[in-house]
Amino acid sequence: PRHLAYIIYTSGSTGTPKGVMVEHRGVVRLVAGNDFVEISPRDVFLNASSPTFDATTFEVWGALANGASIVLYPERHLSTATLAQTIQDQGVTIAWMTARLFDVYVGEERSTDRLQQLLVGGEEVSAASIRACQKRHPTLRVSNGYGPTENTTFSLCYSVPAVFDSRQRVPLGRPIRNTVVYLLDGHGQPVPLGAVGELYIGGAGVARGYLNRPELTAERFIASSFVEGDRLYRSGDLGRYLPDGNLEFLGRNDEQVKIRG
Repeated sequence: PRHLAYIIYTSGSTGTPKGVMVEHRGVVRLVAGNDFVEISPRDVFLNASSPTFDATTFEVWGALANGASIVLYPERHLSTATLAQTIQDQGVTIAWMTARLFDVYVGEERSTDRLQQLLVGGEEVSAASIRACQKRHPTLRVSNGYGPTENTTFSLCYSVPAVFDSRQRVPLGRPIRNTVVYLLDGHGQPVPLGAVGELYIGGAGVARGYLNRPELTAERFIASSFVEGDRLYRSGDLGRYLPDGNLEFLGRNDEQVKIRG
């Protein structure tokens, strides 16, 4: 479980690419016996992500570890027309899209008739796009998946209810299985309900650290004050707990700006 599964490069909060060392237990915790997605041998996964993007971990091993089939996106460059055609022709039942791709896909009224589960994320998800998708495809289960590469693809997930107010922000949801999330203040203490804190993520998904970057690893991966022997990844993301227990994303604690995703 603690052996190295892969190294994947991410810029994260520094803007400088660094290799994240992900262990086998992190991948297993993501795709085996989890509660944010239902996978059976009858399902067909779409693998449309680049191998350099950690969503591939979910797409490939989510299928193979559960006996499902994988459909490889057929073209070098992504287009919504080919994406929709592939989903329809190949009977894809589970897919992942980045938030901005989802916006375009919904805006162009591409079909999702064959899809049963759609996970969206990578950055803040548009509530209006989700509502528009739900109106056309009321039986489709749409979920917002949040998680840094340093915690093996997904950390929290929110299954959007069938009746959703598009004036709301889409919550990050709750931690998936074998994952724990703390909202802490500048002194490392938990913040009360409704107060803003930084997300610290623990559990089996936490990566080993950054390849050949011991100082940065020590800064971002810290010993847990709550569970002996556990490690926490300090995400730099801010959030707060909503009254129903779901987490809401409130931006960054630095001046990082995302351009084109």
